[in-house]
Amino acid sequence: MTTSACVVLLPGFSRRAANLQVMSALCADQGWDPIPVTLAPRALAPLYMSRARLRHVSRDILRRCAGRPIVVVGHSAGGAAGCFIARCLAEAGADVRGLVLADGVDSPNGLIRQNLHELRGLRVSAVGAEPSACNRHGRLGESLRALSWVHRVHVPGAGHGDFEGHGTAIYRRACGDTSSEETSDSYRRAVVREVAACLGPS
Repeated sequence: MTTSACVVLLPGFSRRAANLQVMSALCADQGWDPIPVTLAPRALAPLYMSRARLRHVSRDILRRCAGRPIVVVGHSAGGAAGCFIARCLAEAGADVRGLVLADGVDSPNGLIRQNLHELRGLRVSAVGAEPSACNRHGRLGESLRALSWVHRVHVPGAGHGDFEGHGTAIYRRACGDTSSEETSDSYRRAVVREVAACLGPS
């Protein structure tokens, strides 16, 4: 039975676990166990904000990560889902070490707004990219300024889709990402550093 930390990776709106291969490999390189999760079928993507659905996802994560430290990492709208999932896991007694919002955006039903303060006892980090239509022009990053306990990191020149990898066509088209391969890599490395900070000394 593996004893390595679980890093739960949550994709953005309408994206799937299969889109998280680059981040999964980076986590595995650190000796962590990456757990990429599809939050909802693409045809039913709004289910990512259903509390009933996210409780079901949380139960599956509890089963897969039983007895191990957990860090939840949510990209874009996956950050909203991650906020609720981290709370569910903590309330179930899991060893949740932290939450990383990777250029996160809140859900229409306010999953971040309603649950973030309940996670104040955990390390919460926000790794931001440049403002774009896909991160609602940096709205979450601005709202987090008032929360001194949230660790905020900005990667200059980073694009919204850099979490998934460099040059992903949908993010170039929909978000206007123009980041270089080097900047894209720097963004993912910043996320990895925040996960490591959540887990503490090895």
